[in-house]
Amino acid sequence: MVKRKQSLVLSVLVLTAVLAAVGLALTSLVGFAQRSQEPAVAAQENPAGIAQVPLVDAVVFRDTRDTGDYGKVAWVPLDGPRGQRTTTGLSCDRVYRTGGMLSCLSVNRGMNTSYGSTAYGIGGHRLAVDALPGEPSRTRVSATGMVGVTSFITGESYEQVGFSTRTTIATPGGKDYGNLQDFTIKIGDQVLTAEDRNVWGSPSPRTATRSMRPLLPENKPGSCVDH
Repeated sequence: MVKRKQSLVLSVLVLTAVLAAVGLALTSLVGFAQRSQEPAVAAQENPAGIAQVPLVDAVVFRDTRDTGDYGKVAWVPLDGPRGQRTTTGLSCDRVYRTGGMLSCLSVNRGMNTSYGSTAYGIGGHRLAVDALPGEPSRTRVSATGMVGVTSFITGESYEQVGFSTRTTIATPGGKDYGNLQDFTIKIGDQVLTAEDRNVWGSPSPRTATRSMRPLLPENKPGSCVDH
């Protein structure tokens, strides 16, 4: 009798654990789908102080001091990086600015953490808002107005072995080149055929006569090349 009760209790515990695992997996899957399809982070329109950031000769960065301005976008003069910093009202987890365009990647932590990407133009005007599938990794803005964004797939990070990333390039309010992972990738004249690959970083060129690199769209759709 005792053994039967023990077996019954064990069966109930195992069933509970299985149901909990299935529920967690379904919740993660649904959350990923929602984050991938909808702008999840409430992007600010005309954030305070962004319009006052000089278009040239300024270093723009994320304030990481242990103060009330933690996470805010700030700037200092290029010729005085150790001088007084000016903090704006915009909060970002990753930020990059070229000329009058600024790219801000954000994390909205809560019961259902969400991730978003927002591009701002001159004067702090919001140009585009997009959802990200996971934690932001980095962003770049080219002199031609193209924005590159790299994010982790939900639940993955540098700390995990075999993590996955997604890198997209688009012109805010214009052409979306999509996910570079889906492009045909060339290294020199050779096509990269490895299935296990991650594309991220997308540093931008200094002049408007070159495209974004290291992996960038060629003239024909669905292809990119290492320059």
